[in-house]
Amino acid sequence: MNKINLENAILINSIKEIDYYDYFIKNFPKNFFSIIINDFKDQTYYKEIREKTESNSINFKYELYSVALKKGNKYNYLISTGLGHFKKITFKSLIIFIYAQTVGATIEYFNLGIVFNKIFSKSMICGGKLRPISENKLIEKNISKKTILFPRGLDMHISAYPEKSWIKTFDFFCCHGELDKTLLIKKKIKIENIFKIGYPRYEKFFIKKSHFEPINFKNLNRRKKTILWMPTHIKYPKKDIGSNILLWEKYCYLLTKEHNVIIRPHPKTLPYIMDEVNNIREKGFIIDTQNDQILGKLYTMADLILVDYGGSIFSSIYMNKKILLLNLPFDHNYFLNRKKDLTLDQIERKRIKSLDLEKGSNLPKIVNSMIIDKVNYNRDLYFNKNDNIKNFKKEFFNIN
Repeated sequence: MNKINLENAILINSIKEIDYYDYFIKNFPKNFFSIIINDFKDQTYYKEIREKTESNSINFKYELYSVALKKGNKYNYLISTGLGHFKKITFKSLIIFIYAQTVGATIEYFNLGIVFNKIFSKSMICGGKLRPISENKLIEKNISKKTILFPRGLDMHISAYPEKSWIKTFDFFCCHGELDKTLLIKKKIKIENIFKIGYPRYEKFFIKKSHFEPINFKNLNRRKKTILWMPTHIKYPKKDIGSNILLWEKYCYLLTKEHNVIIRPHPKTLPYIMDEVNNIREKGFIIDTQNDQILGKLYTMADLILVDYGGSIFSSIYMNKKILLLNLPFDHNYFLNRKKDLTLDQIERKRIKSLDLEKGSNLPKIVNSMIIDKVNYNRDLYFNKNDNIKNFKKEFFNIN
């Protein structure tokens, strides 16, 4: 589609996105992309970006967004996750907020959204009580002519993906596979503007499993099997943040006698339960708290992965790992709130082996049985081997 001499850029919105793009960039000619670090002061991850740049700990050549903007740079193609937005209260967002908190909340309370959806093809709830007062503003178009959305996981809200602001901002949409491609098509994204690229951050680990340096965790016994526990972040209500870890900790502890158990609390969860995590560490768990961890290494090290909800389910499937889902109680706030706002993982997890909390004492027996079992989860249900960086590079940029 495009010639190699066009100037292209990638916008890094958070430190963890360095891992997203590492292998992706290495598949292109040297200096094919200019790397832009999003240092916009009001963006979500500004603080961690500032700390990383000021400490000079980023080991690749880059330019700051503020500098590119000042220069008036307009890259022909800019790739971004769209997650470097900032929040702004506008007259429009204020009106919608008032409506959602009053009329929308009433519609939701009386479950009338179904009726309105049949009449207007919209629930008319507008987020209800959960509607924020601000709206998201994206910065990608400030420094580019054409924009490409880069996928960052399949933990997507079925009704809300892609976000309206993304549809307005991005010209092309990359996706992992058929699941998110279907959501894009439902939102009227033209099929010729959609490109399936698999999971770039994990591709090298799936293709070359033995070509990596494993993480040298203290107390990791290489003679034992390794269990990786990847609990999701529960962001609402605040009192339940980290509760999925605390509920299952006593049962996962039973696994530490025979196995290495690595737990990686979500980086957004950690600040709320740091004391509890330190106590868990003392019990024999291996805790990974590195914010910019290369997750592909973690998945590759694992003989079995414990997950509950979120994108880790699909990351595990892509890596062709054995998976056991740790269910939350049916009356848990996380579960109840998501009944009305389904995500892809909630639907697809019905196909995967799971364990209820009240049967948690059976966890060691089930894990030992699954480790012996040679049959892994069927990756081909979700991902096609032809959906990869190489084919995207050829199809979009006309590079072999």
